[in-house]
Order: sequence, then C-alpha cells, then structure tokens
Amino acid sequence: INIVSTSWQRVGEHAFGDLLVVAMETKRETQTQEANYLFFVSSVGMSLNILVVTMIFVRRNLRRMTSAFLIHAGFLNFMKAAFCIPFGVNLLSSADDTKTNQPPNCVLQGSVYIVIVTTSAMNMVAMICTE
Repeated sequence: INIVSTSWQRVGEHAFGDLLVVAMETKRETQTQEANYLFFVSSVGMSLNILVVTMIFVRRNLRRMTSAFLIHAGFLNFMKAAFCIPFGVNLLSSADDTKTNQPPNCVLQGSVYIVIVTTSAMNMVAMICTE
C-alpha cells in the first residue's frame, strides 16, 4: 500500500507541476496581451484628446463659452488615458513573477485616479447645467 500511495503522490505532484507551469504561461500571455491593449488605449486616447483641445484653440468657430468645459474635459480624459501606461507597466512587471506584486505607489495611483474620475464627472454635470 505504501508503494502505491508513494507512486500516486509522485504522479499527482508531477501532473500538478505541469498544470502549474501551463497556468503560469497562460497568465503571462494574458497579462502581456492586456498590457498591450492598455498601451494601445492610452496612445489613442491621449492623441485624440490632444487633437480635440488643439482644434478648439485653432478653429475660431469652435470657441464658445462651453469650450472651456470641453478643454477641461479633454485634459481630464488625457490624464485618464495616461493612467493606462503605469497600469500596463505593472501588468508586464508582474507577469514574470509567481506572486502578485503591487507597485510601491499603488495607493497614490488609485487615489489620484479616483480624484480625476470624480472631477471628470463634475465637469460633465457643469457642462449639462450650462446648456
């Protein structure tokens, strides 16, 4: 009975080890893919928001009273898009580790992001109230 249970444990440990390796490789691929999506969203969001703000400054017929809210919204959305970069870098840096590491300034990043989102919501409310 001891021989059978010992061989069974070895087979079980070996199979579990293979599954662990496959799961880690899948996790690494998924995190790399998610980081690439975040970088893409960040680059598109930042460039389009810069384009909107630039067009408001360049085109005279786009300058109205509510354009100040649009410019403010463009800057806030630019900052929200820029926040995708540290999130993607964190995904790439934790993809090689077996444990989940949070960045050293995770609380600060989260707090600043919440302030930006709240300010963006208040900016939208102000835009609706002025119309």
